[in-house]
Amino acid sequence: MTPREQPARLEISTIQQIPASERHGTARDLFTVWFGSNLMLLTIVTGGLAVTVFALPFAWAAVALAVGNLVGAVFMALHAAQGPTLGVPQMIQTRGQFGSLGSLLVVGIVLIMYVGFLSSNLVLGGQALASLVSGASDVPGIALVGVLSVIAAIYGYDLIHAYTRWMTYVSGLVGEAFPNSRRGAAGPRCRVKRLGHKAANLVPRINQLKASTRYDTTWSERLASV
Repeated sequence: MTPREQPARLEISTIQQIPASERHGTARDLFTVWFGSNLMLLTIVTGGLAVTVFALPFAWAAVALAVGNLVGAVFMALHAAQGPTLGVPQMIQTRGQFGSLGSLLVVGIVLIMYVGFLSSNLVLGGQALASLVSGASDVPGIALVGVLSVIAAIYGYDLIHAYTRWMTYVSGLVGEAFPNSRRGAAGPRCRVKRLGHKAANLVPRINQLKASTRYDTTWSERLASV
C-alpha cells in the first residue's frame, strides 16, 4: 500500500478530471490490479472454450489465447497512454476521438458490454457458491456477489487496488503450495478428448483467438486514469 492509498475512503471522483496532485500509484501497481481483477470464473470459462467448445489441443489453445491477449492488449495500451495525459475515465476520453455526439454510440455499446460482463460474473459466482452447499439455490450467491461488487464500486480506486494486490499475493502462494492443481488430477499427461475429427483445423483456432481478443479488448474500456 502506498502512503497516499486509502482503501477505506469513499470514492468522490466520477467523470471529472483528476488533478495531477491527487494521482498516485506506480507502474508496478498495474500488474496486481489486472492480475487480481482477472482472478475470476469468467476468465477461466473464456479460456476453457478452447478445449471444451473449439476442441483444440493444449498447444494450439495456448497459442490462440496468447495471441488473442496480445492483440487485445494493443487497444488497452493505447487507452493507457491517454489516461495520465487526459486524467478522465475512458468513456469520457472517447469524446476526443468521436465528438460529444459520436461518443454516445461508443458509450451505449460499452454499457451493453458492462451489463453482459456483470451478469456473467454474477451467475458464475452464484453457481460457484451454491456448489459448496448441496441443494442450495444460486440466488443468494448471486446477491452476495452483487453486493460485494457494489461495495467495490462505491469505495472505488484505492479499495480495488488494495484487494487486487492481496488477491495476487494469495493466489500466487496457493499456486505454489498446490502445484498439482495446475495440472489436473491426471497429471501433465492429461488429454482432453477431441470433439471432432478435425479438431486442430484453422476455424477453432481463429474462433478462440477472437474470443480471447474480444475479452481482452473489453477491458480497455474499463481502464481508469492514473
